[in-house]
Amino acid sequence: RKVRSSEFSISALYFATTPMVFEYKLAGSQDKWMPITTMPQLNLQQLVPGNYSLLIKASLQDGTVIATSAPFELIVWPPFWKTTWFFLLVATALLAVVLFVFRNLKQKILDEKSLNRFAIHLYTNNSLKEILSRATAVVQPLIGCETCSIYEFIPEKNQVVLRSTAGDTSTTQSPPTVFNQQTQLSFKIAQKVMESKMPLRVGDTRTESGKPESLFNWGKDENDKAQVLSLLAVPIWIEGKIFGVVAGESSRRNFFTRRHMKQVVRLASLLGERIGKFITEDKIRDKLARDLHDEIGSTLTGINILSKVANSDSSLLPKTSEYLHKIQLRSADMMEKMSDIIWAVNPANDTLDQVVLKMKEWMAEMLEPMGINYTFSTKGEILSYRMNLEVRRDWYLIFKEAITNAVKYSKCSSLEVSISFERPLITMRISDNGIGFDQQQASAGNGLKNMRKRAAMMQGELLIESAPGKGTMVKLLKNIT
Repeated sequence: RKVRSSEFSISALYFATTPMVFEYKLAGSQDKWMPITTMPQLNLQQLVPGNYSLLIKASLQDGTVIATSAPFELIVWPPFWKTTWFFLLVATALLAVVLFVFRNLKQKILDEKSLNRFAIHLYTNNSLKEILSRATAVVQPLIGCETCSIYEFIPEKNQVVLRSTAGDTSTTQSPPTVFNQQTQLSFKIAQKVMESKMPLRVGDTRTESGKPESLFNWGKDENDKAQVLSLLAVPIWIEGKIFGVVAGESSRRNFFTRRHMKQVVRLASLLGERIGKFITEDKIRDKLARDLHDEIGSTLTGINILSKVANSDSSLLPKTSEYLHKIQLRSADMMEKMSDIIWAVNPANDTLDQVVLKMKEWMAEMLEPMGINYTFSTKGEILSYRMNLEVRRDWYLIFKEAITNAVKYSKCSSLEVSISFERPLITMRISDNGIGFDQQQASAGNGLKNMRKRAAMMQGELLIESAPGKGTMVKLLKNIT
């Protein structure tokens, strides 16, 4: 028998009056007979787990054996914590825990790396549009949803504006740009998040809404309607106010998990911080541009006007008139430089179309009085490209230096400027039909040195081709990816 108890009851039929002695032998544990002193009970103590054969012998006091029992086979079971299956179970559980911890740790490391890359990339973007586009492009593959969108709230107009989207937009049937109360999906997502001021995770929009067609759906008709079954929406906070929502959508039920929620919450926090800094920088730059224009600009204008008026007085000594003329020239030069600084600082001029407009205006002022024919052309989708302040200023000053050199030294009658975009390069080309120059002799000049230095600072490439009698070509290339 398989037993867990080591206590046995012993009895025997015996009609004589001579006392009997009972002994036992436990094969597998001991090989000699041992007296039973606790009749009619036999207690076997401290048996190790294993297989045993128990024999009972009855004999007289003189040693005469009366009877011997048949072998009683028994198995002593070990405690469950000493069994092989328990050790295997514990080892499997420990292995599962180690794998679980390792997997979670590995996933956390990957998530942290993704967050760090996301944060770094956000600060390489120069416009709100680029920041939001980068955000959706990162969030969508990171959490594995089919579509990721960012909406901005405009409380004054009671509108939700779609700013950026990434992924498979077939589940959303090409949503419009602006959503109001009549557009159920986006507005109700935004409304819920704004009311609760908390992230929203919906496992099944059909059970959430109560009616399959009433919420989280859009489409022109019943046959063309796409179902968004699982949804995740996280608010983007900026200075205590909700700027908008990062929303992930999936056609699979219960797709989004707590891990997805944590990831998107952290991404939304980084995004809100970046957008807040971008908005603050724009406000500071706008205020600085106004202050420079209103204060320093008006002061320089006053100095220039007063020097002109004073210099027109015929009673002035020649030396005084000469000094006043220098003041007038230098104040005019300072006014031009200050105008360039104000223009560069103003965030309204960050797009390339504003840069091109400024370049055309200055080019006309320089070349028309000199009687130089010129053309200015653009090619490619470049006008909406946004340059940061430093790149824009260096780009413009390289342009000015190249035009100034052509006017002063080339003796040209015609000059061409072209700006083209062939991904990933944006190229500015300035060429004239002047006398050209020997680059070996002219390389020591400050003008060319400054142009090359500015090109290096903006991580661009400056190429200059010129030879005596063959005109000059200046080409600036900038990678914008």
